[in-house]
Amino acid sequence: MHQKQLEDIFDFYGLSEVYRGKFEDVEHHWLFKDAEPTILEDFFNSHDCEDLECCTLEEFCFLFMNFQSIHAQIPHVYYY
Repeated sequence: MHQKQLEDIFDFYGLSEVYRGKFEDVEHHWLFKDAEPTILEDFFNSHDCEDLECCTLEEFCFLFMNFQSIHAQIPHVYYY
């Protein structure tokens, strides 16, 4: 994925400031409702990096899929 495409994705979800590394009010964004204020910083620290340059889109998406499944209490869907 090209850098511009990734930036466009963040812009689409209203996370431009997060993409640029500004976390001051990130806990007030709907995507981070009920999230710990340091969720992104913790993710970056665990990857030993300072911004999204160090992780793939897949890694970043996994963070939020995992967060939502654990913290948002979204029921699991089973297909028979």
